[in-house]
Amino acid sequence: MNSSTDEVAHYQSSYPQELNIAQRLADGALANGWGKRTAFHYRGSRVSFAEVREDTARFASVLFELEVAAEQRILIALPDTPAFLTCFLGTIWHGSVAVPINPYLPLDRYEFFLRDSRAVAAIVPPWLVGTVIDLSERLPALQHIVVFSDPGTPEGGSDDGGWRTPNLIGSAS
Repeated sequence: MNSSTDEVAHYQSSYPQELNIAQRLADGALANGWGKRTAFHYRGSRVSFAEVREDTARFASVLFELEVAAEQRILIALPDTPAFLTCFLGTIWHGSVAVPINPYLPLDRYEFFLRDSRAVAAIVPPWLVGTVIDLSERLPALQHIVVFSDPGTPEGGSDDGGWRTPNLIGSAS
């Protein structure tokens, strides 16, 4: 055998057959004793690795409760906030496919991304809810709209959103 083949065999034997990177990251931090350590700072708040894991698992549970199947697409149109991290990792943890897009796109672009990805759920900030609800009539794959809203601002208008409390806005029967 050549060295290239040996290297491939080594890597194949060192990883499990199935690997969920979101679970590995979240559980790995706790296994290393980092639960109370700061994972990141956001607008003056400290978010620990334990909180990231808890929020990630909670969001994965939301997808389970919505009966989203593994490998189905979840469109995530959130700004760079803790909510984005929660949804992105939670989607992967659940076994679905995260489709992150810029939440500040021109409104006419959202239909393309929702249709092209065949997303069954859209995770959006408050300012996109009306747009996605209007589009949902033309998007047969879209079954759920989840919004992250900030209860502390008028009409949920802040960028950071209530990233620990996703609210189901609409769900097809």
